[in-house]
Amino acid sequence: MSLRDQLVAKGFASKKKAKSVERELKQQRKSKQGKRRKKKVVEREARTAAEEAAAQALAERRKRRLERQEAQEQMQRALRVQHLLMGHQVRSKGPQPFWHRSLDGRHLLRMSVSVKAAEQLRAGQLAIVGQRQGAKEAYWLVPERTATQLHELAPRFVVHRVEPDGRAGEPQFGLLQRDWESDLRPHRHRPATAGA
Repeated sequence: MSLRDQLVAKGFASKKKAKSVERELKQQRKSKQGKRRKKKVVEREARTAAEEAAAQALAERRKRRLERQEAQEQMQRALRVQHLLMGHQVRSKGPQPFWHRSLDGRHLLRMSVSVKAAEQLRAGQLAIVGQRQGAKEAYWLVPERTATQLHELAPRFVVHRVEPDGRAGEPQFGLLQRDWESDLRPHRHRPATAGA
């Protein structure tokens, strides 16, 4: 005996009220069944959702792999730049002052080099590169081919470079295109003697 029959037998509910409740429940079940989707449609939607999730996961894995690869390339580029900066320095201290721009390009700095190194800098055989080391900046002389490689990897480190064919490597060094011979030795103006 169902709960409805027991409630009607005990007098808690009338038969009429029980039938109307049962009719409402039956209509609710029918409306739910009418809205129910077919099994093929449900399977297709589930399959489509799974394919989309798999495609999204694959795209995410590709993105992470590309990020790792890019980070690795940046690290290798930084190591190569560091090797070019530190491994190919030309030591040439001397009495000749040579002026070059700073790393940020706002100041002119003086570097003391030998007379031969100053000539090589003006001829494009040497270049000046710099790097920030903490709060200080350090500058070195390097051969032209090293400066060319460094210019391709990280041009901000090359502060003075003249191309070997005589053209200036950077527009601001156009003043270095000279067609006269320069004498780098110190000299003084001597007044002409009255008898000579």
